[in-house]
Amino acid sequence: MCRDYAEGNCTLSDDMCWFVHDEGQDQGKAPEFKCDLCDKVFKGRSDFMKHRKLEHRPAVTKCRHALYGTCMFGEDKCWFVHEADKSEKIIQNNQEVFEKLFNMM
Repeated sequence: MCRDYAEGNCTLSDDMCWFVHDEGQDQGKAPEFKCDLCDKVFKGRSDFMKHRKLEHRPAVTKCRHALYGTCMFGEDKCWFVHEADKSEKIIQNNQEVFEKLFNMM
């Protein structure tokens, strides 16, 4: 359930939001977040997202900011996975080498 939707504040469409937009949801009741992979229920979005990362890591999206070294949360606090595959690491390392060489000129 989308807490923002329940409060009338979700700016995302039903298709774009990760959480369910339920018309019948009580406006005053705090939403619960149910994991579709194991059916566990969580009281908060943060707990739900941490659970997904710890228990269902292959199903969690890679952090697009981590790939560029710009994630402001860091690997431990970010809800998304911070690991690049080998080809992405090689590309990133090559880019760093080129930047260092360019800066030396």
